[in-house]
Amino acid sequence: MQGVSINIFIKKKDKETSPLAQVFYKDIYGSRKLKLNFLAENKLSTVNFQEIVPSVPLYIFRPHNNHLQEVYESGFKIDKLMINCVQGFKTDRDNLAIQYSKEDIENIAFDMLNTTLSDNDFQSKYKVKNNRDWYLSEARQRIRNKKNWNDCIIKIQYRPFDVCWTLFPNSVNVSPQTHQRTMARYVDEVRKK
Repeated sequence: MQGVSINIFIKKKDKETSPLAQVFYKDIYGSRKLKLNFLAENKLSTVNFQEIVPSVPLYIFRPHNNHLQEVYESGFKIDKLMINCVQGFKTDRDNLAIQYSKEDIENIAFDMLNTTLSDNDFQSKYKVKNNRDWYLSEARQRIRNKKNWNDCIIKIQYRPFDVCWTLFPNSVNVSPQTHQRTMARYVDEVRKK
């Protein structure tokens, strides 16, 4: 379905004495021809607008039936159900952190473990840079400190229908601590399967 919205905003000079803005609404359903005819045959003063009084918290700018609002508000909020708001981990460097084959992510891990490959050479090879949340030298040290670094290699659903591989927790990924705790529980469940 496609639609067009025509908005007319009028700003008054005298802000102090003017009340809050009034909102008027008119919906026209039908064919394109019907809508164009309506516009051609009417002026702003002849349109039968419906006044709307938007209210907190949603400020809905169209007519709506709020007879179920009390029932809706008696439910629980999503932030009470999901205490840690986590959208997954973030990488800032998908070309390094996300690979389509396990072999490719293993090769990156080998290069991170390789003490003869300098950080500068690694950065040139993989075209990555340090940023506020991620430093290559620290990431390489983290993976070197892991006894079983290959346990960090996990399969992920990168995008719909894209199963990929990454190093987790944060050798190549950047996530706040709450993300890491939540994602670590998820990774533990994935490994059990």
